[in-house]
Amino acid sequence: MSDKALEIGKEYPPPGEERLLQEIAAQTITSQQTLNPPGARPVRRQSHAKAHGLVEAELTVEPSLPAELAVGLFAAPGTYKAWVRYSSSSGTPQADAKPDVRGMAVKVLGVEGHKALGKHAPDEQDFLMVNGKGFLVATASDYVEFTQAIASTGSPAQFFLGFPRAARLRGAWNLAAMLLQRVRNPLAIQYWSTVPYRFGGTAMKFSARPRKPEGFVWSLPDDPDYLRKAMAATLSKETVELDLMVQLQVDPVAMPVEDATVQWSEWRSPFRKVATIRMAPQQPDTDERLALAETMVFSPWHALEVHRPLGPMNRARRIVYEADVRLRHERNGVHARNGVAEAAPEAAE
Repeated sequence: MSDKALEIGKEYPPPGEERLLQEIAAQTITSQQTLNPPGARPVRRQSHAKAHGLVEAELTVEPSLPAELAVGLFAAPGTYKAWVRYSSSSGTPQADAKPDVRGMAVKVLGVEGHKALGKHAPDEQDFLMVNGKGFLVATASDYVEFTQAIASTGSPAQFFLGFPRAARLRGAWNLAAMLLQRVRNPLAIQYWSTVPYRFGGTAMKFSARPRKPEGFVWSLPDDPDYLRKAMAATLSKETVELDLMVQLQVDPVAMPVEDATVQWSEWRSPFRKVATIRMAPQQPDTDERLALAETMVFSPWHALEVHRPLGPMNRARRIVYEADVRLRHERNGVHARNGVAEAAPEAAE
């Protein structure tokens, strides 16, 4: 399709993508089985396996938003209960000092309305973010090659260097920016969705930015769990607030839906605040909280239809997340309700 035919907020899946998505699902299961051999329990997430803490929070929609921002979850002022999980993306938990992508996943509870997954979906709106502005790969085909490179060599370098076209160079840059960021406290950095979502008649990307992070506690990086400890020390005495912001698509060519390696111009469309995430003082790393963080289910597809995930990476993530959750729950003997995995009756003892 020519650039002139592209429209704001629209997806354009290429022919044959469904076959690639099924291949991605098979790769997910194979990867999980490699990371978690038979008998291993608990089976961990394929990515973002290491949680630094799970925080009870509130999300408050801004009053008097302009019409173009008063959409979906943000259509009317209100306060929702929420959970926030901070993590590192490695599939195998590792020392925090090692380079890694850092993640922030927000689960907003009690969100009623037409769901992207249909009427049986939970009344939740999840916002999944990482510490970078752009995604690593552009297409489902690239996703397959990317995961194959990691499976065969343990590194994505073969993928990025094997065929250096523009999208792969952008993806390599995006990954390097995340890995090279020095993170001393998960609460103190900004996170982005990297991939687009529907926002009424247009598309959006979103971001969460902390207020006044200079007062947060740091920890020593020679501790393998220093991120968890810095986060816990901060929340033991301080209320942490973050601005949740959206960036609207204003140009379907320069701000594409089908290539998430492209960072949308903040000069043409700046991020604008739509809500506040507030986390009161608490202990986010108790045994109970970490167990809940391990079993809680986050998905970009836990969304209102008006905030439906868009683009090839989100279409792939639907397959990946469903395959990952299904295998983990079957092996761990749990089932999900309201975004939380609980012991299944046949597994309870």
